[in-house]
Amino acid sequence: MRVSSTIVLAALGSASAVVGQLSIPSSFMGLTFSAACQQAILGVLTTGPFAECTHFADVLPALVSNISVVPVLDKFMSDVCYSAACSNATLQQASTTILSGCASDLSGEGLPNSTVTTAFSTYPLVREILCLKTSDPYTNASYGGVLGNPPIPISSAYNTTGGVFCVTSLLTQLSAYFGTNLTIPFVETIVKGGNSTALKLAEGIQSNIICNGCIFGALDVVEEAYPGVGSVPISKIYGLLNRTSPVNTTINGFVNGTCAYVPLNATSNGTLPTNISVSIIDSTFPYNLTNGTTTFLPNATSV
Repeated sequence: MRVSSTIVLAALGSASAVVGQLSIPSSFMGLTFSAACQQAILGVLTTGPFAECTHFADVLPALVSNISVVPVLDKFMSDVCYSAACSNATLQQASTTILSGCASDLSGEGLPNSTVTTAFSTYPLVREILCLKTSDPYTNASYGGVLGNPPIPISSAYNTTGGVFCVTSLLTQLSAYFGTNLTIPFVETIVKGGNSTALKLAEGIQSNIICNGCIFGALDVVEEAYPGVGSVPISKIYGLLNRTSPVNTTINGFVNGTCAYVPLNATSNGTLPTNISVSIIDSTFPYNLTNGTTTFLPNATSV
């Protein structure tokens, strides 16, 4: 049995015993959730058609155990990308359930119902990004070997059909940078400022970390769906992080300028970097993508 599968299956054993004890936080990023809203969200994520086609159960091990999120997410993406996509009817049903349970919450926060329906409408886009793969994944030799070995190196233990998932590669790179497994508790301590060493490392991440085909591939997918994204001032992104932008330019101006030495260039016509592909079946993303040698079509199998 593959190492990642062993880790995940072992954790699933403990996860299954506590699924009934899972709960949605009563508040998140300034938003509050009533008991009815929490129940509606949890129900959609754990039971029924939406839970089945999104394979949310795959991520439970990382939520209930202090294990690396990388093998867990790799299995999650394998299931999401190589099984049937959620139907429009399933997405509509899930949206309706949450709208019903969270009506008072949305009203209290001054948010329109379209907040929920819009979130569910991004499913094809999010799935397409999750299913991006790279033919040049992170290794201990990447970037001149400066980051060294990650706690869990990329190997055949992961899904390698058509490459390595971009999310897997990027998170493996980050785990090498921090020198430890990326677990939910570890990330929480950084966010809360409880680990000064890790926080210092996080604050020291250089902007050229974005100079990666996977990052540009994801941006290219987003920009094909929403062409105006590239023209958004970078200051708005920094503002969301409560930081001041060091430059006065757009998102595309920033990423293209930062990574001109690679060279990488953001596009809005579905052109991916040459080392990036889409490995998916039953794609519902409505636009064509290409990496120069292969064109990835909607509603087509591409593995």
